[in-house]
Parts: sequence; structure tokens; C-alpha cells
Amino acid sequence: MKRINCFALLLIILISLFMRIWLSNFSPILLDYDAFYHARIAKGIYEDYNIPEWDTQELGGIPYYYPPAYHIWIAIGKFIFPTFDYITIGSLLNVLFGIIALLFVYCLGRTLNRHIGIISATIFSVTPVILLRAGLWARPIGLSILLAIALVYSLYKLKDNIKWGIVASIIEIIYFLAHSSVIIVLVFIIVSSLSVKDKKYLKNILITLIIPIIIAALYYSRFIPYLNFSLGYTSEYKPLISPLREVPSVDIWWAFSVLLFYFSVFNLTNFPLILHGIYIFFKKNTQLALFSSLSLSLIFFKANLFVLFVFMICILIATSLYSIYKLKTKQGISYGMPLSLFIFLSLISLNLLMTYEMHGEKVDKYVSVVQEVLLGAELTDKDLILTNNPNIGHAIAYYSNASTFLSDLTDTKKWTQNKDLFNKLMKESNFTNAKKIMLNNNINYLLIVNSTGERMFPFINCSELEIIKISMQNNATATLLKIKWKTG
Repeated sequence: MKRINCFALLLIILISLFMRIWLSNFSPILLDYDAFYHARIAKGIYEDYNIPEWDTQELGGIPYYYPPAYHIWIAIGKFIFPTFDYITIGSLLNVLFGIIALLFVYCLGRTLNRHIGIISATIFSVTPVILLRAGLWARPIGLSILLAIALVYSLYKLKDNIKWGIVASIIEIIYFLAHSSVIIVLVFIIVSSLSVKDKKYLKNILITLIIPIIIAALYYSRFIPYLNFSLGYTSEYKPLISPLREVPSVDIWWAFSVLLFYFSVFNLTNFPLILHGIYIFFKKNTQLALFSSLSLSLIFFKANLFVLFVFMICILIATSLYSIYKLKTKQGISYGMPLSLFIFLSLISLNLLMTYEMHGEKVDKYVSVVQEVLLGAELTDKDLILTNNPNIGHAIAYYSNASTFLSDLTDTKKWTQNKDLFNKLMKESNFTNAKKIMLNNNINYLLIVNSTGERMFPFINCSELEIIKISMQNNATATLLKIKWKTG
């Protein structure tokens, strides 16, 4: 039986690996605007042997608010593979983290039943959002997903063996140095653990959590001077149910179609199975039932946080399917097996369909366009790049020597101010304003990149780039070049 499980798990891993590679059109990496930002941090750590506190490459400068664990891993990878670039190393690391996360999903499911372990791992391995986020995409989310699952599993196993407390503490410390979402995970674990009547277990959990929290507090204390910046940050991520908020202003069927698409990507279209799984948990394991319920509640908050708990949705669906599989008539005739098999295959098919629709999407079209535009411009510290699209902003910062650029959403966190400035400069009638800004700031080259169009689905492209290049000559005259570039 162990051999069958090992073979099944190996097959699941291979399928998951293939899906990740295929999703990127067999290119080495999936480009995304955050990839350039994280590569830049990793480069600083690798070259200076130090974790920087301040990012001078943003307009006005901002603190490095992102914990450094992922970037340290990239820097280590650079020492081992010096010929690889930072984004490639970050992408390969993300795939490795995704595979290890898959194994932890199996282990957590196996604590309930070995069949549930295999089914959970299978569903997790082809869940579209996991393939994309924990795939060939150089972002820390893959590490965060892994640490969230590993922390839940290790603290759950603490019931059986006190030694798991040491493992949980190490994972928690790494998680604190990887992503702030550890706080949400810990709150959910503590709240759900209160349902356990074993006081010794509760005491062990609290002891396990205290030391890592103290260590994390010592690290995060370095950012106290930048507290106002952190509190002022507002994420652009919306709840998964946000399309329903658009119902009063748009066609209701449009809102539901968007909602259905995003729910499919997260495996949430299987709501009856999910609720049935929670019901089974409440009968057998109140702790996991509460943790699952809290996890599910995040669909009303931020989608980026819910990604970390998708593994729980996979386990709930697997638990429900296994329960259906065991259904029999009074005469002992099994009718649950064909029904559960049909539901399982339908679920896998839907996941593959959603993944197919996202196929190759994250190979960023902006990067090649901006690279081509920049070929004729030797950008220096005194050059300003202004963009209303964070993808373009990061691409420019990574591919050029320019140390100053303005990105409206993700970096300076002064969205309104930057947007107003951008809108003024984009108007040709305000060309004199652009010249004035350049003269006042000793800037000799200005590149303005405007992105228009919306992409409601990953497989619908209707974006257009509008590029304005302004070059100063002798601090008096300027040349203006305006280009329109369709990207899809």
C-alpha cells in the first residue's frame, strides 16, 4: 500500500510540474511586475551582504517594507548558480516551494485518511491559482503558501508529539521573516485550537508561539521609524466576491460570470462539497472545522490572503468526496463510487480548463515593448520614468540603469498625488509642465508610459500603450515623440 501511495504522489508531482511549465508556454519564467521588485532586493542582498532598509530607486525613496526571507533564498541561489539571473532563480525556487507545499497538503490530508491525503494533493496540484502563484513566478507568495500549510500541519501534529513544537517554532520564525500573513494564520490556529479540551496541548501551542513572536518583534522593531508609511499602505487586492458589488451598476449576468470565473480558479464553485466537508469536520474534528470556516470567511476580505488557505478548500472537497465514495444502499450495493468519481473528474476537468484559459498569460507583453523603446536611450540616475502601470514601472527599473521612476499603485503608496501628476503630464497641452519638472529636478530625459484598456479575464487582451519620450537639450529646448503601441 505504501508503494501505491508513493507512486501516486510521484505521479501527482510530475503532473503538477508539467502544468507549471506548460502554463508559462515552456518559457523559463512567468514575468510579473513584482518579480522585478523582488529581484532588485535580492540583488542588493547578494552584492552588499546586507538586508537594506531603504529603497532609493523609488521616487523620493521608500522603506523596504517586505520581509527578506524570500530574497535571502534567491541570494543563496545566486551563490550556488552565479550564471543564473535573479528572476530565474526566484521562479525555480517558487516551483520548489510549490512541490513541497503539495507534499504537506498530502500529509495534512493523510492525518484524516490516506485516501483523503491523495485526493487533496491531486486537487491542490491542478488548482489554477496555485499553479499560477506557486509556479514559475518570481514572487514570495509560493514560500508563504508553503509556510502557511507547514505551520498548520506542524501545530496540528503537536498533539501527538511535543517535538513538533520545535519544528513549528522554526517554521514560524521563517514565516515571520517571509510575509506578514503569518499573523492571520496564527490567529486562525489559536482560535480554532480553543475548541480542543486538552489543556496541555493548548499550553504547548502558546509556548511554541511565544519565542518566534519575540524574535520577530526584534527584527520588525527596525521599521518603527517607518510606521506611518506602513499604516498608510492600502492594498489593491479585493475580496473574491467583489464582482457582486458591481451588480447595481452593471448587468447582473456579467457580474455573475466574472464571479464564476474567479470562484473556479480557487475551486470555490464546489461550494456544496466544501460545506459538506465542514459538516463532516464538525462531527469528527472541531479544530479543523473551525479553522476551515475561518479560512473560508476570507472570500469576503482580501483575495491575496485567501490564496494561502486554498489548501484547506482542497482537503474539505477531498473529505466530502471520500464520504460520498462510501455511500451504499441498504442491500450493500455501492452507488457512491461512480457518483464521487464523476464529481472528481468534473472538478479536475474544470481546473484544467481554467488553467488552459490562463495559459501563457503571465508572459508579460509590456516588458519586450518597453525594452525596445529603451534601446535608443541611455538612462541614468538623472532620468525620470513616469508610468500609470506598475508592470511597466518595474520593468523599466529592472532593465535600465534608471534609479528613479514613478509607479502609481504599488510602490510609492501616494496614489492620488502621483495619479494627478501623471494625468497633467499626459496632456500634450501640459508639455511645458513636463519641461518645468525636468528643469527643476535636473532631469534630462523623461519617458511617460500610459496603459489603457481593461482585462477582466486573463484570456481577454485589450490593452494599449501610449509612450511619450521627452529629451531635454541644453536645458532650454526639448524634443517630443509620441507613440501608440497595442499589446493585444
